[in-house]
Amino acid sequence: MMEFRSVQGSLIEAEAARNRARETRMRRALQRILTAAEGVPGYAPMNWSDVAEVAREALDADRPAGSNR
Repeated sequence: MMEFRSVQGSLIEAEAARNRARETRMRRALQRILTAAEGVPGYAPMNWSDVAEVAREALDADRPAGSNR
């Protein structure tokens, strides 16, 4: 029974780490979009295609390799 709890704890920790990584990717994507929208010097302006690409990259990192959109 102790081994099961250890494995279960490891799985929970791994899921928490994936959630933190996803939140970080999403936050960075939103910061990039916001920075471009505000016209911050040093960042190129973005059109809707650029916004879509930043969002797609952030979301695609969550998908298993080879999965369809």
